[in-house]
Amino acid sequence: MASTSVHLPAAIVEKLDRLAGHQGDWPTGFFEPPLRPDEVEELRAGGREMEETILAARRERDVPPL
Repeated sequence: MASTSVHLPAAIVEKLDRLAGHQGDWPTGFFEPPLRPDEVEELRAGGREMEETILAARRERDVPPL
């Protein structure tokens, strides 16, 4: 199965680790930014569009260029 990696700068990872360790867990609401319902839908639509594009590119990877 294909996978995708996201690399964060070490300084950000260290700060997040410290924050998570200090709190014992991720802070409440950390993954839930305060968005309006229309912003949430726009974000979801963008995510779906990105996923469809990525999956289409993966399926076409074995097709030789013209």
